[in-house]
Amino acid sequence: LVYSRLNTREPKPMTVDCNQLARDTLAILHQQKRYDISDFESDPLPTLTADAAQLQRLFYYLLDNAFKFTT
Repeated sequence: LVYSRLNTREPKPMTVDCNQLARDTLAILHQQKRYDISDFESDPLPTLTADAAQLQRLFYYLLDNAFKFTT
């Protein structure tokens, strides 16, 4: 249902620090699902011009699946 609503609002492109966005998303996942994020490592991520909310949703689903299928 959330996916179907992605195009119902106008995207708000802005400069997004993907490193910070990944850290914020990991904190959310840690709080919600109690994943142990202490061992998480990532190469440096770029700064992009994108819709921060949509990009965070993408990070959330990618990271959630990564933890789900590796733990």
